[in-house]
Amino acid sequence: MRCPLLLLAFALVPITALNILLTSEDSWVSENVRVLHETLSQFHKVIMVAPLSDVSSLAGAMYVNENPVLDSDDDAEFGYAVKAGDAVFGRDPSNDDIWYVDASTVGSVVIGLDHIIPHHYNNVSIDLVVAGPKEGSTIGPLEQLQSGVFAAMRFCSLRNIPAIAISTLDDIHRFYDGSSEEETVSALQRKENDSSAKIVAQKTVQLVDKLMNHSLDKAMYGTHQSFTTSKSKYIDQSGSKFHEEDCEHDRADSQNTTPRLLPEGMGLSVNFPMCGSQSQMRCRDPTFVHSRSVGSYSLTPTAEYIDGKLQISGVYQINEWNDYKAFADLPSDRSLSESCSISVTPINSMGVDAKFPELAEILNYETSVEFGQLIVQNEKSLLVELLNRLGH
Repeated sequence: MRCPLLLLAFALVPITALNILLTSEDSWVSENVRVLHETLSQFHKVIMVAPLSDVSSLAGAMYVNENPVLDSDDDAEFGYAVKAGDAVFGRDPSNDDIWYVDASTVGSVVIGLDHIIPHHYNNVSIDLVVAGPKEGSTIGPLEQLQSGVFAAMRFCSLRNIPAIAISTLDDIHRFYDGSSEEETVSALQRKENDSSAKIVAQKTVQLVDKLMNHSLDKAMYGTHQSFTTSKSKYIDQSGSKFHEEDCEHDRADSQNTTPRLLPEGMGLSVNFPMCGSQSQMRCRDPTFVHSRSVGSYSLTPTAEYIDGKLQISGVYQINEWNDYKAFADLPSDRSLSESCSISVTPINSMGVDAKFPELAEILNYETSVEFGQLIVQNEKSLLVELLNRLGH
């Protein structure tokens, strides 16, 4: 029997807060994700469901520990709050809206959407999924293949849920509380708003606000009735429906009149430069720039056989600009990573660059448009030089 959906007409009313599902690939206690949770939570309802440990090596894999309890104390990163014999998922004892799961990044999102939120929260309809910040960049096709946050964003796009994948060049893995000398210095920087984690968090809040303000003003992407934020809109392999809690979750979605933040089947891949005191260029207020990940200067995987060993590495693509006419006027995310700029690349559910003409208006980057065009001209000049070297 299908879940009865309460189909009522609601007027679109302004909102000041979103319901956000936050995840990571660098564990639930890494500095980047905890600082982002703390900062976003000042303005929005944020439920964090993140991997118990650093699962960067799993990339986009769908993994969930199907055992009822953890086997070892080593499963808990930095030895925080969780020990052998504890459940494979649970709450932070100091914050009921922070959950760990012994799972990959994508697995954590699935558990969050299909179990934790429908079964542990009443009438919460997720407006946005934020994956990250990843410790390390997700620039170009090669790094996208290796990125858990990128895979989580794609998964959400397949379910028609707006999602953002956040990555940063700050790749140092730190415990958020600061237990070593280096980590204590980082904690002091956070208090002074000069750490990379704090700047990334503040800028992410700005990006979410830009998307929210645009959607409230234009309301051009529909509402939540197309979302599949819980499994109740599916049928399992035996032909049965799921739990009543999932039906309740669908009712919450159907009554949520918040306009969609992004077009259906689209997510954003966002890459931050090194920021704050950790940045050689003292980048403290990076600018959002609409970018691309395909075309010249993007890394693509290649195989080599060196000293009796097989190795996978990356090579730069050198393509004629006309091969990517649809994105020819956009700077590459790789070029932007070398400046005090945040690349924002629209990605469709197939994992490739997407056209998003409204993004310029959303980002409201009059000054950065000129900067982006300058980057494009520099890229074109370098491309001509490289093609000449190759005899083209």
